[in-house]
Amino acid sequence: MNPTITPEQTKQLASWVGQRDLILVDISNLRTEQEKLIKTNLELAASNTEIQNKIQQSVGRLQELYDREKDVVKNVSVELADLRVEKTQLETQLEDLKKEIGLLECERITLVGMFGDLRSVHTDILGNANEMNKTVGDTVKLNSQSTIEIRNLLTDIKGEVQKIHDVNSENVDKTNRVIAEIPRIVFDSHKPQIIKKIN
Repeated sequence: MNPTITPEQTKQLASWVGQRDLILVDISNLRTEQEKLIKTNLELAASNTEIQNKIQQSVGRLQELYDREKDVVKNVSVELADLRVEKTQLETQLEDLKKEIGLLECERITLVGMFGDLRSVHTDILGNANEMNKTVGDTVKLNSQSTIEIRNLLTDIKGEVQKIHDVNSENVDKTNRVIAEIPRIVFDSHKPQIIKKIN
């Protein structure tokens, strides 16, 4: 024991040594913790860089989606404008077809009336011809030329009646075809609205 150091000083030194050892342990622990924090910080920095890259990629994708959306909206607007023009044209055509159907219906009624009149005339002529055949009798035999002319006349009348009948049938067929097309035209004119409702 050093004679210059008092017992109190020895105790004080011992206390300081203990404190020093505790401080050294704390320093060691703090260094270990510092290394862990540095490692964690490096990992976080790397992770942060990766996150920043992902954010930039996401921003790029978002911008691309935004640009595509603008293109889609533009295309839809153009297509919608085209469909509106087509709808207007179809509506105009429909009105024209309705007018044409009205005219064809009037023609059909007129032709049906004419056909009925011609059928009556044909029936009357045939009746009169039969009557003439009965009443003339021997005169017809003597005048074969007159009979031939009468037959030719009846044949001509029958041919004309048949022509009128054929024209009337053709007009009726045309009218029926036009009437059959009306539901499709009406449906086509409303198709854009139906598609819009479905979407």
